[in-house]
Amino acid sequence: PPSIQNDSCDTAVTESNRTIYRTVVKKDGAATNYQKIVYNWGGVFFFLNDNNITQTTFDQDIKQAKAAFPK
Repeated sequence: PPSIQNDSCDTAVTESNRTIYRTVVKKDGAATNYQKIVYNWGGVFFFLNDNNITQTTFDQDIKQAKAAFPK
């Protein structure tokens, strides 16, 4: 059987009115998509897959995910 790669990947996309910071965490064959969207007018939104989450949850989940994959 093929090996399952556990990893995380960070990307940033800048658009005209916002910047989207995306972290994809792959673990045990499942991918989890975290997004932080920062708008030019000052709004900041956090998402886990397509669900709105708090900044605290976002920060804690990202920290735990990155700790699981030492570089």
